[in-house]
Amino acid sequence: GTLKPLQYGGQQEQGLRPGTENLMGIIAFGEAVKHAVANMSRHYEHVAKLRDIMIKRFSEEAHVLFGSTDSHSPYIVNVSFEGVKGEVLLHSLEMKGIYVATGSACSSKKKAYSHVLKALGYKESRMEGAIRVSLSHMLTEDEVAFATNEMIKTASELRQVMGKKKR
Repeated sequence: GTLKPLQYGGQQEQGLRPGTENLMGIIAFGEAVKHAVANMSRHYEHVAKLRDIMIKRFSEEAHVLFGSTDSHSPYIVNVSFEGVKGEVLLHSLEMKGIYVATGSACSSKKKAYSHVLKALGYKESRMEGAIRVSLSHMLTEDEVAFATNEMIKTASELRQVMGKKKR
């Protein structure tokens, strides 16, 4: 037969679910949305500046490659350190309190290369060293500069340990 509900709702929920609305939660959520929308442009501009700082520093390194910045979100920077496995770099940075990702957020447990990087025609060595850095409006320029320098330094150290040279 028919499935019967485990709980029945009251009239305030048209009989669909029990309980009273969390009025304070609803009000707080509304205020949070107002705050986020009011500051959206300022946050976007700040993060774009942080991204530019990071990319400028990465562009000074011959072994660091990244995608176009023309038409993508400033909140995500995809960068590849050739000669270093992204997963090894991720764990090394994690030990220093710097958190990055390899692959997309929805496939972080998979070991396959990014289908996006494959579709863009990147060679395997570039895909192997790819990491994704997420930026936030809560970060400072100094924090981003520090993290960027640590990424470059750590990749260089790993390259030496692994006996690989810049390509």
